[in-house]
Amino acid sequence: MAPRLVIIEPESRAVTAISPLPMRDPIQALVQGVRQDLLPELHLESIDPHHPVVVHRVPEPWRCLGVGNYAAVFLHPDYPE
Repeated sequence: MAPRLVIIEPESRAVTAISPLPMRDPIQALVQGVRQDLLPELHLESIDPHHPVVVHRVPEPWRCLGVGNYAAVFLHPDYPE
């Protein structure tokens, strides 16, 4: 069930429910965040193919969880799973 905006008037305690709020697909929102916030500010490089990549800069609030020879894994706190 989609969430609804509910307004409760303090004096009369009248409750008004307004049509369902539009929900953005969480995957689409994450992809948009990666494209708009992470990638433009991210700086990493592979110096040696036999060693993990080097992460020089990660934009806030993103965190680097780990690195490998050809990849790095990042986490945004709004998408912990």
